[in-house]
Amino acid sequence: MKFLLFLLVLALVLVLSVAALGGLGERKKNMDRFDHSAIRVIRNALSGGMGAVQYTGPPQPLLVIGAGLPRTGTASLKTALEMLGLRCHHMMEVVETKGKIDFWHQHLVKKSIGFDKVLKDLANDGFNATVDMPAAFKYKEQMKQYPEAKVILSIRSEEGDKAATKWANSMVTTILNVPAMCRDVPFRWVAKVIQAAEYFEGSYGGVDLPMYEPEKLPAFYDAWNEDVLRTVNRENLLVFQAKDGWKPLCDFLGPVSEIVQANCHSFIASNEPYPRTNDTANILRAISNARMIIWVSKSMPAFLAVAIALTWMMNRDGSARKKSD
Repeated sequence: MKFLLFLLVLALVLVLSVAALGGLGERKKNMDRFDHSAIRVIRNALSGGMGAVQYTGPPQPLLVIGAGLPRTGTASLKTALEMLGLRCHHMMEVVETKGKIDFWHQHLVKKSIGFDKVLKDLANDGFNATVDMPAAFKYKEQMKQYPEAKVILSIRSEEGDKAATKWANSMVTTILNVPAMCRDVPFRWVAKVIQAAEYFEGSYGGVDLPMYEPEKLPAFYDAWNEDVLRTVNRENLLVFQAKDGWKPLCDFLGPVSEIVQANCHSFIASNEPYPRTNDTANILRAISNARMIIWVSKSMPAFLAVAIALTWMMNRDGSARKKSD
């Protein structure tokens, strides 16, 4: 019986390892900071983040505010802004930085931290630009504190009504899966993972995003963009698609600083391609891996039952042979 149980445990460990790692070759191809492999996301949730923000300079005012929704090219936009010389806060900063899930959880869920403290935290960490959730959902609050900041509304590249539909499909197939999976076995047994789920739901709830009503998501996308257009002075707003490339972004941000202006001139003169940080494949792989872990966890009782049954049958056959001898 011990031998069979050993084989069972070994098989489970192998399955879980493959699921968590997402394939060694695939991980080697995706070792960037937007790698959403299951083992990385789970590890970060369990530890509350992997490290501290490495910044030792004076607090920074916000120069650029991203008002675009998640899944509108925000990862590429973050990369572009950092290439221009800005320090940009993105959702992955929350996941990657130790203590930040708890910090935002206190603001979004427990309501024990005001947004003024959030802005102070961003400044102390040296961020002078923000994109993506959860910061984008608070773009009005950021504008109130930094009225001179440039605002970028990132939107989908599809034409007409297709943009809202594509955005809704992207949300449903990627990040809207996170809270439900966090509450499934085995993840729901870990308090830090549940906190991460509550953080995600708190982010969406703050703007009444219909995360459990996918048919309403296209209308939310259109309404959100229209609200930004009504709220922000057009002279201070750039509506931006990733396919637009460097020129409109540089024309808009050039006055922000001499460093940004110099980098813009260099990129345009050298025909530097606009970054295409496609994190969709990594997110989908992480979801697939997490579902495999969930399936294995739920199947373990059945595996154990089979192992016990096989052991009992082998013992019975062995006893029967001894009696016949």
